Amino acid sequence: MRLPENNTTMTQTPSSWIRKLDFFFVLRPTLFFPIWTFSLAGRWAQMRFMPSPHQEPLLHVAGSDLSLTIVLSIYTAMMGGVFVLNQIQDIETDRINKKLYLIANGELSVRQAWALTWILAASPLLLLLWERWDLIAVMFLSFLITGWAYSYPPLQMMKRPIGGTAVNLLAGYIVFSVGWLIDAPLSCAFFVYATPYVLGFLAVYFLTTLPDQPGDRQAGKITFAVKYGVQLTLLAAVLSALAAVIASLVTRDNVALLATALAFPFILYAWKKQSDAVVLRANKFAALILSLLVCCRFPVYLLILCSVYFLAKWYYKNRFGICYPSLQT
Repeated sequence: MRLPENNTTMTQTPSSWIRKLDFFFVLRPTLFFPIWTFSLAGRWAQMRFMPSPHQEPLLHVAGSDLSLTIVLSIYTAMMGGVFVLNQIQDIETDRINKKLYLIANGELSVRQAWALTWILAASPLLLLLWERWDLIAVMFLSFLITGWAYSYPPLQMMKRPIGGTAVNLLAGYIVFSVGWLIDAPLSCAFFVYATPYVLGFLAVYFLTTLPDQPGDRQAGKITFAVKYGVQLTLLAAVLSALAAVIASLVTRDNVALLATALAFPFILYAWKKQSDAVVLRANKFAALILSLLVCCRFPVYLLILCSVYFLAKWYYKNRFGICYPSLQT
């Protein structure tokens, strides 16, 4: 999200109790949406294609899936730590790109951010209560790849066009695996059925690199868009989206096929128009389509999405006087 051109909205003094919500919104909770959607998609795919449980559920409670709730809650906390970690490293870039992140704007200190990061990063250890070493390993791998390897030296993959792409590709498989692992082990079947979703995820990643080109270039971040330009980046998004549709047909996954087929026209239109506004809308609608499909299987997820969305709109309106989040930009 970007700062308004007129920064007078930043001079308002919010009440102290609203400021306390900074410790929640610094986690960038709207970024949890793709995490939740992808993990739930992995869970749903496992239930359809590998229905026989191979793992001991965390808890047995009639009429509810507490295993899913526990795992996603812990993973959400850990990924919140990743988002804070990335913001710490991106302070200068976020200032250049005029992004309203609480650390870059000095609303929270770097010291507070580091303390919050390490507390949240330790959350997967709660899974020791159920001896789920597989989930612990996957979550810590997620932290290392999407947090440390992506943002920090010596790798700093976010500054490398191919490295950043590879990290996002791996991240797609990892997030999908969190839902899959709840009742089934990793296997060749996992990689087969995860691939259509991951290719769609990759298409969205290419789109996200486009609006931030000026700031990334100034900060020395050689992202895919900075290295290869708008036309090739949009072409990469279109080809990834097309590959996702084909992979969905090959795996006969009707959920993936519907999601990728509905998202493809938006990405194709973004390639034709080549404007930031159209790219941002294509990005958001592609994510929204899969989220709504997942809600068909997990209806309570729709309530969670709406609650976080409208809470965020209320917070940013009352805290900074801006309209965020929005499907329009």
